[in-house]
Order: sequence, then C-alpha cells, then structure tokens
Amino acid sequence: MPETSRTPAVVPSDRSGDLAFLRGLAEADRDAAMTPGGAVFIGPRVDIEGLVVEGQGGFRLDVSQLSLVDPGKIVFLGANGSGKSTLLEAILGLITPTRGRVRVLGRDLLTADPADEIRQMIGAQIQGATWASSAKVAEILSIHRLAYGRSESYVLETLGIPELSRHTYRGLSTGQRRRVDLAVALAHEPRVIVLDEPVSGLDRRFEDGYRSVLERRAADGAMILVATHDERDLATAQRLIWLSRGRVIHDEAPAALVDRLIGQQVCTVEDADPQTAAQLAARFGSTAKVCRGEDGRLFLSGDDALREAFLATVSPLSSLAYAVRPARPSDLLRVLDSGAGSGSVS
Repeated sequence: MPETSRTPAVVPSDRSGDLAFLRGLAEADRDAAMTPGGAVFIGPRVDIEGLVVEGQGGFRLDVSQLSLVDPGKIVFLGANGSGKSTLLEAILGLITPTRGRVRVLGRDLLTADPADEIRQMIGAQIQGATWASSAKVAEILSIHRLAYGRSESYVLETLGIPELSRHTYRGLSTGQRRRVDLAVALAHEPRVIVLDEPVSGLDRRFEDGYRSVLERRAADGAMILVATHDERDLATAQRLIWLSRGRVIHDEAPAALVDRLIGQQVCTVEDADPQTAAQLAARFGSTAKVCRGEDGRLFLSGDDALREAFLATVSPLSSLAYAVRPARPSDLLRVLDSGAGSGSVS
C-alpha cells in the first residue's frame, strides 16, 4: 500500500448498501435526479464552508464559501504558493483544517469511514504521493482493482500502463510514474476527479491520450478539478478559480475573465528596441494594457478598437515584426506571471 497517508483510503464493497447510501445523499439535499431509465444519478458536488488552513511560514488558506456543482473541468490557477494544492488536499480530506468544512458528494472525507462507498466515486492524483520501493506496477493495479472494484482497460492502455507492469514504481522515470498516478486516479471511472499539475513531467506522446480520457469522463458527467498552468487546460475549462495568497480572487468562466482582464484583442511586437517600446507604451498606455514578456516581446491588450489603432501605428514601421490576434485563455498565464491579476477579489 502507499507509504503516505495522503492517498484516500478505500476498501472493497459488495455494493449491498448502495440503495441506503443513495437515499442518504438525496435526503441530505445533494444533487440527485432520476434518469429516463429509472436509474439514480448523483451529480458531482463539492461544498466548502468557512475553510481556514494555517500552514508553515505564516501561510493561510481562507475560503469562506465555494460551491462546485457543475460537471466538466474546473481549473484552479495561481502562482506557486497561492494555495492551490492545499485547497485540493483539503477537498480530499488529506489535511485537517484549522476550521471550516468541506463536503464531497455530501460527505466530509476527513471524518468519513474508510469503508464509505463515497470514496469509490473519487479519483485523485496529488503531488508527493508514492508507493513502497518494492511495489511493482502490476501489484499497484491489483490493489486498485481490489479497492475500487474495476480498472478500465481503456484507461490503462491509453496511458501505456501494460508495458510498465513488471517494473517497480520507484524504478520508473518521472514521466512513467505520472502515467501510473493518472491511471490510479482515472481507471475506476470516478465521479469527482482531483488532479494537481497532471501533465507536469508527463511524456508528450501520452498527453493526448490522457486528455481523451478526461474528455470521456466529462462527457459522462464527471467533475474534474485540476490545478494547472497548462494552456490546453485553460482552453477547455468551464470555470476558472484563481487563488492568490490563500484566497480566491477570481471565480468565473475563462472567457469572461479574459474579457475583463485582457480584453478582446492582443497585439505583440517582436524584439522591439527600447525606444520603439517606449513610444508604443506612451501611445497606448492610457487605452490598453502594456507589458513586456521574458522573451522580449511587447504585449498590448485591449478592446476591439485597439486593433485598428495599433495597425495604423506600426504599419509604416517596415522593420517591425508584429502580430494581432483575438485574446484567448492562455493569455491569463501572462497576467499571472506579471502579478497584474492578483489585486482584486471577485
């Protein structure tokens, strides 16, 4: 079994208590509904109330109220140390908060019985979890099947897990370990999926397969909570929750946040000399957001009127390399790096 207590405990189930379990969730006012065929469907839901986690070095996570009730991908964005991982671990019941409560599908995982069937509806990949040095991948998969009652071959094959089965977990490369971690999180088809920087270290050739698994789970009604700085995750998120210094400062659809923090148009200038950059900043500084990237590019963003004004200004400068395009969610990463988006609470 895992050496760390950070992995949620689960046990096999004979499913005999399902009816009472489902009735209990409905009575607790969870998001339950009947499908046309008569089967009970439990919508994914996470509720956070008055959560405070005090950590080392004066860090404090403070989330007064947050309800996550929608299937699909919810991205948690923020600089390193902003509280993303701490919040995900609190949702999973892996850390004890100073005060407050978190419920997943109506259960507080911190106090729920290890045998509670709710754990079979949750899948998680978190930073720092590991396995015994002698544990082989095949043994880890056997534990997974025993705990959850199923391991979908589609997920395992998509992530290339069979070719790793004879290897020990400790003997794998970083990318191979990440594939195993994701397989353990996803192969039992959970209703709530929690992922912390899932593509960090993941082999490029398996990234598309991983995303196809997530798309299938989202289409089936699962909720995917992912802390990430990956552009593709931002582009496919239904909701974005931005943390700064332990607090939620933005919580809305990515398109709405892009419109508010970036605008509709982004203009870039490649390797502008200091004089040209200063002139453009002076020309557009009052009507657009202007910043310079680490790669030397000058970025200007604003409303649709910026496009024509920018083109009229730079077109006569034949030696200048520039581009104009619509704003997109990945532009939020530049705002994050600059710290410009962390000054307000929405």
